[in-house]
Amino acid sequence: MAEEIKPVYAVASHIVSASGMGVDAHWNAVAEGRRGIAAYTEQGQQYYAGRLSNEQQEAISNTITGAQLSAFEKLCLFSARAALAQCSNDICNGDTVVLLSTTKGNIDRLNIQPDEQTLLPASASIVVKELDIPTQPVVVSHACVSGAVALLYAHRLLSSGRYKNAIVIGCDLFTPFVLNGFMSFHAIDGVPCRPFDAA
Repeated sequence: MAEEIKPVYAVASHIVSASGMGVDAHWNAVAEGRRGIAAYTEQGQQYYAGRLSNEQQEAISNTITGAQLSAFEKLCLFSARAALAQCSNDICNGDTVVLLSTTKGNIDRLNIQPDEQTLLPASASIVVKELDIPTQPVVVSHACVSGAVALLYAHRLLSSGRYKNAIVIGCDLFTPFVLNGFMSFHAIDGVPCRPFDAA
């Protein structure tokens, strides 16, 4: 007898990037042809990137307080809480799983804090504790496809009936490590990319 596959619905979302804070801000930016990509200079080289502004970082830090939280963990919590605020029911319970999707996590804190505090499972544990969710978090770190893999895995966990709710958090910070990695691949162009551009 075939297992019953339960339907899965997305009920809330949130996004933070250089294009804005919130889904509506991003939609408006795309519709108006605005992009968050700007020119920066570091290590004597100019590059184009989408980086959070100082105002955005300050808004996140003012909203998510906690001396022990890294910038990465604050960004995860900021977006997760904004999405949870859209839910009509409190889903922070044992029927909910949190999937943390990231490529680099707290890479900027290597050699600054102990390794066990820098590892991805440590950040995932901090996030579920701050969200008051008792279940074990799932970490998904598969380079550029991390987000897609996390969404697919969440869908499978929900459709199988293992959990009733899933919170998928995708987060990475723009750090010198990331910039140097792309520079080493010679993957930094001299002109800005044009996401969503018809040409």
